[in-house]
Amino acid sequence: MIFRKKLRIFSTILSLILILLNSQAEITAFSAENPTDLFVLGGREFLPNSEVMSGGVYVYEVNEGILVYSKNPDKRMLPASTTKIMTALLTLETVDNLDNLVEVPFYISEEFWSGDRNTEDPSLAGIVNGQTNLTYRDVLYAMMVSSGCEAANILAYNLGAGEPSERIPDFAAKMTAKAKEIGCKDTNFSNAHGLYSPNNYSTAYDIFLITMYAYEKHERIFSDIVSTVEYSMPPNSLNPTGYSKMNSNQLLIKRSDHNMNPYYYEYAKGIKTGGFNEYYTKNSEGGWDTHTGVANLVSIATKKEFTYIIVTLGAPWYHKDLREPGEQGLHHAYKDHKNLYEWAFSTFEKKRVMEKNEPIKSVKILDGVKDEIPLYPLMTEDFFALLPKDIDLKSAIEKKPNLNENEVSAPIEQGEVLGVIEIKLANQVLGEWQLISNESVAKSQSSKFRDKLSAVFGNKFFAPVLIIIGALTIVMIILNYINKHRRLQRERFGRVNRTGGGRAKSRSKKPPNKRIRR
Repeated sequence: MIFRKKLRIFSTILSLILILLNSQAEITAFSAENPTDLFVLGGREFLPNSEVMSGGVYVYEVNEGILVYSKNPDKRMLPASTTKIMTALLTLETVDNLDNLVEVPFYISEEFWSGDRNTEDPSLAGIVNGQTNLTYRDVLYAMMVSSGCEAANILAYNLGAGEPSERIPDFAAKMTAKAKEIGCKDTNFSNAHGLYSPNNYSTAYDIFLITMYAYEKHERIFSDIVSTVEYSMPPNSLNPTGYSKMNSNQLLIKRSDHNMNPYYYEYAKGIKTGGFNEYYTKNSEGGWDTHTGVANLVSIATKKEFTYIIVTLGAPWYHKDLREPGEQGLHHAYKDHKNLYEWAFSTFEKKRVMEKNEPIKSVKILDGVKDEIPLYPLMTEDFFALLPKDIDLKSAIEKKPNLNENEVSAPIEQGEVLGVIEIKLANQVLGEWQLISNESVAKSQSSKFRDKLSAVFGNKFFAPVLIIIGALTIVMIILNYINKHRRLQRERFGRVNRTGGGRAKSRSKKPPNKRIRR
């Protein structure tokens, strides 16, 4: 009976454990389908209204220098032709004169006929092997405007080191090294064009870092290249009179009678498309396994006072028979960018967060003519931050002052730094400033007197002098005692002499002779 009772208790406990494990499994599955690595400036209540199809996303406002949205920003993904942003950056960092001519050997296109299914159908810019009239500038435009893979190889070949077969791999290694120098932690480049390779990977955040670096360090030429809608290429044997290449980024292509482009976005100024409908890996039987490709896009757009850079990686790329009417390969990437721009431009605005003359916190003053004074942020103008229009500043913004000390001793100089203040929004630091005193505080008279005494007592000669004075005082006391003692003896001796010399002297005198009368 007791055994059965214990068995029932054990079964109940086991059932509860299984229920908890099953619930945890359901939570884990839900988390896998709904990524937790998601950030929205102001909180998730300000999420975009439209679904973001891309797997990795990074949305950054350039002028304010702040992230407004990210989704799996550190997840390694296939960068495809967004790789060419690094190829362009390294070219701009290496070449002194973009109008110098380049060499175009047969080797630069050999891989496109090598039998590798991943390189057999690349996007090309119409450059002919052996062409002698191409400059670095021409090749840069051919690569970034029309996404020419042979153009990427030409740059890598001309700027790489070693034997002809070593130059492109050497340049790819330099691309990886430059990425690490910029701060990329999850990026490796094995080629210059971005065609599929298992060793060619990056993240939305790393691609953003590369793009932002190129934008800041080479803004004029980089912006000119990536925003060009159409570029005229020099003539070659296939095009004796020259030819033009259109930008592969449909955000830049205006609608016209013969081009009903649904992806045009009037505020966009570049930057680079990237993707492939399929990629292939070798299987154990020597054949090829087919994988669904990716649609990537890096763009920049300016409207009024705001400029956003958006990086999206891993949007789905459907096959032709699965497309919507009029849909192109980068359909979901373009939709993501247009939706994110419309959301960002309509959701965020600059709000005053802190005034330059706003007292932040008081600090106690020791030994001063005042007991405490207010501290102010060291700034020349009021601080505005990019925030959601509907956000409640009082509840959302945290002003966190950190004082050097809770109590400071007078005197205090005007402008003296006594701490710092951080402005935070959901643990994201929006700004940091030093806290200063706007007035001077003198020492009190009592503290000045005490300081003088302390100065005297603290003097290094004070102790020896005190010892000497003490020793002299003791000597004086001893001498005074000796002198006093001697004086008393002399006085005593004088009194004896005045009384006749004492009894002894009177006994020594002979009595006077007297005659006896008989």
